Amino acid sequence: HIENDLIYVGLVGMIDPPREESKYALEECKNAGMRAVIITGDHKLTAQAIAKELNMMEKDDLAITGNEIDEMTEEKFNEIVEKVKVFARVSPEHKVKVCTTLQSKENVVAMTGDGVNDSPAIKAADIGVAMGIAGTEVTKEAADMTLMDDNFATIINAVREGRGIYDNIRKFIFYLLSSNIGEILTLFISILIGFQAIIDGNPTLVLPILPVQILWINLVTDGLPATALSFEPKDQDIMSRPPRDPKEPIINKEMAINMILVGFTISIGTIFTFYWGLQNPYGFASEEFNVLYARTVSFTTLMMFQMFRVLSCRSFTRSAFKLKPHNKALYLAMASSIALQLVVIYMPGVRDIFYCTPISLLDWLLLILPVCSSVLVINEVYKYFVRRKKS
Repeated sequence: HIENDLIYVGLVGMIDPPREESKYALEECKNAGMRAVIITGDHKLTAQAIAKELNMMEKDDLAITGNEIDEMTEEKFNEIVEKVKVFARVSPEHKVKVCTTLQSKENVVAMTGDGVNDSPAIKAADIGVAMGIAGTEVTKEAADMTLMDDNFATIINAVREGRGIYDNIRKFIFYLLSSNIGEILTLFISILIGFQAIIDGNPTLVLPILPVQILWINLVTDGLPATALSFEPKDQDIMSRPPRDPKEPIINKEMAINMILVGFTISIGTIFTFYWGLQNPYGFASEEFNVLYARTVSFTTLMMFQMFRVLSCRSFTRSAFKLKPHNKALYLAMASSIALQLVVIYMPGVRDIFYCTPISLLDWLLLILPVCSSVLVINEVYKYFVRRKKS
């Protein structure tokens, strides 16, 4: 039966509006060098309206449909794919094609979806993201990650957290490697120089640091600050950087130069304090005791170098004097390392195990601290030139 004599009362329109936080998340996504696009089965005009509401569409951005993709040659599609912000009325095959074409242009592609028709593209993407609430089991099985709150902003939060974790892993490795380079160079250069002392009437080769002291530095005084670096707060500009090259090694060129520079600074400073100690500034009667004193000074210098070094490792580019918030775990680790070093130097019995002898307050104030602070100054100067180069 066909209805007759109907009276028009009104028109009801329904819309599934984007979440308010999505707009801010997309802005943060753009600042972080990531580009978001809409791939949907909805009408082109509907998808464009959503994109404009989220400030995704810019002047030269395109919106195309699945039929238009079918009518294009491969060359034409490859040419425009990175300019398209909205793919509408697309099939599962089109979604896969968009993902693989973007990947062929060396883009790292993440694909989100909730339906069975999204599964092939989610599987093809570098990072497949399924919806935990609205998503089907097939989609979740195909995905690498599942959003338990179905919120796009959660992806951006995950990117921020991931960048922070990766940064802290690099800082951990960066700190330990640069410290170890300093130790290796200290021993290598000292052997080449060939420091000698007259012990029991015979000239004897002496080194600024012994194996047990190296073990102490690596396991205790280095280990605590290095572990604390993993609690370093994320840099304020972490979501303002472009994505890193996936092929970039964990230690890049700038970090390698920094490590070598720091390594030589540590070795030269440690050898200098050892040489100064060998000159017997306090007029010790025993040459053997004088070597013990000189080695204690160089051992303490090497350890304190690590404390000043870890402060500059909190950021690869920003000044250590401007970093906020503070890493309280790091400060506690540094205080613990220094306290343990004092025990090794001054506690009877313990100092004999590590072949140490007490040193004076003047040694700390006039020799060790000024020499060790040089690594912080040199590193800050290096970071200043890195910032200038990048700007």
